Amino acid sequence: MSWKQPIPTSITNLDIVSEVVLCYILLRLQNKDMETPAVFWHGNKRTLLLLKKGQCLFNVKRFCLETKITVSRVNSTLKLLKNLKLDENVHIKMNITRKSFGLVITMLNFDETFSFESQSRNHTVTHKDE
Repeated sequence: MSWKQPIPTSITNLDIVSEVVLCYILLRLQNKDMETPAVFWHGNKRTLLLLKKGQCLFNVKRFCLETKITVSRVNSTLKLLKNLKLDENVHIKMNITRKSFGLVITMLNFDETFSFESQSRNHTVTHKDE
């Protein structure tokens, strides 16, 4: 049996805040188009949102409250992460769209970054069944 690393291990070369923000985003990206819309509330306004493959919703204020990282630090980190080359195999390209209820982050090269074929060259661990 073979196991492949779905998140590029080269993110550990980033500073800790960038690593945490990127991991938070990567773990929340949709791996397929949503079939039913998610419901978000902003004040008294109800919003329906269909996230597509490679998209996630990121609420900066909520993230900052949970992690105790400042809003300005998170915003500057997001600017850095929009177009980031981690190594020769991994290049992060994101589009960030501001909405009233948070940021819609789209990983532009989702399939390229998370395909097991591109990851298997460097990140394969073999386990023997007993």
